[in-house]
Amino acid sequence: MGHRGAGYQRRRRADGLALQPRDLQRGRGVTTVIEPQLRDRATAVVIRDGKVLLVHGRNPTFAMPGGGIELGESADCAAMRELFEETGLKASQTKFLFIMETAIHRHHVFLIEADGEVDAGPEISEFRWWDKKENLPIYSHVESILERL
Repeated sequence: MGHRGAGYQRRRRADGLALQPRDLQRGRGVTTVIEPQLRDRATAVVIRDGKVLLVHGRNPTFAMPGGGIELGESADCAAMRELFEETGLKASQTKFLFIMETAIHRHHVFLIEADGEVDAGPEISEFRWWDKKENLPIYSHVESILERL
């Protein structure tokens, strides 16, 4: 094993990935590992007639309604708020499912029952009730969430 220089440590990030040069900060002979800070997000899983509600904004890749949890806001309230902002749907029942971490987000996932018709908000370009058969571009975390349902 070759010499790697003072302060080099072989470590892994919190998400299990190998450290990259951008994860290290050097100064005065000490190496500090910069751990990525996960951003808490609320994710709303809405299922009707066996189909999952998916939305997308400017990016054509679909996701479930959701977004960042605001300071002082509970995860379930954030899921209901994001669902309403993005789709106009009001939650009638909310059930916590699980927390799932990705490289940059901590998703608080809720199964939500909501009545009414979707009225996409200004940040949503398109919505779909997805039967999982149609080939849609979806984020990998959506696939992971669906596998756990």
